[in-house]
Amino acid sequence: MQHSITIKSFNPYEARFPNRKVLSASEIDIIKQLRNAGIDVTVLPDDSRPIEYIFRKGNNILDFIYPFILTLWHEAPKEVVLNIINDWFRTRFFTSGQVDQSVKDAATQNLVIVENNHGTIINVNGDIVSPERIGEMISRAQSERDAFRRSLSSVSSYPDMPVPLHRDHRPDVVGWAKISMDNFGLHIDKSIITDPQTLSDIYAKKLKGFSVAGIASKSVCSVCGDDYVLCEHRTGVTYESIECFNTIMKATFVECSVVEEPTLSNCLLELLVNQQEHREG
Repeated sequence: MQHSITIKSFNPYEARFPNRKVLSASEIDIIKQLRNAGIDVTVLPDDSRPIEYIFRKGNNILDFIYPFILTLWHEAPKEVVLNIINDWFRTRFFTSGQVDQSVKDAATQNLVIVENNHGTIINVNGDIVSPERIGEMISRAQSERDAFRRSLSSVSSYPDMPVPLHRDHRPDVVGWAKISMDNFGLHIDKSIITDPQTLSDIYAKKLKGFSVAGIASKSVCSVCGDDYVLCEHRTGVTYESIECFNTIMKATFVECSVVEEPTLSNCLLELLVNQQEHREG
């Protein structure tokens, strides 16, 4: 009998973008690693909806701030699954001679394995996790989803800047922007920061620009040309001299954040100039 695992999807933006079966980019990569090891993985709910994934630039901790619960069926060996996941961390986040501990700590808190045959729950270190802890994880994730519902539906006090700005892709609104899109991508035409701490961190160069979060509904693998979510290839891995990367062909814009590692660093100077204009106005 083939070993199998089920993983439940979680959409933090459900209120604004409902009925989407969503995973993080890291979860997609772990699933590929498990499948390449011969383990069957099913993403729940097991229906006809396609699997989509969240993309965002910045801290990799964000991929592990929501519960990632793997349930083992048919006596799938937990030791094998643990080894695969920990090998994945070593190859993905091995920097300066060690695994990025901040990412590993986040995963230790939120990535758990449930052995369905006798109900034991463990984390990526192999430590026992209580059912109460699982309940806390789920409750915290639901609270953050509710916070995104409120922030993404917020009404701006600046009619010419209707789009809320966040910090580090978390729910709190720290400013407002006017955003446009063309064939070259997304542009922040005008913006203002209303949160004093965020503004202070921008002037101190702790925050260096903008980053976009979205839900990718179609992406193509550079190795095989097929749907990246469904194929076996993994980004950053070279297959017969061809490095794998995925090109997002279709996506839904979710939110824009001020971050430390931006994709839109050229917008920061414009933000500060605009901020000064509002102060003088």
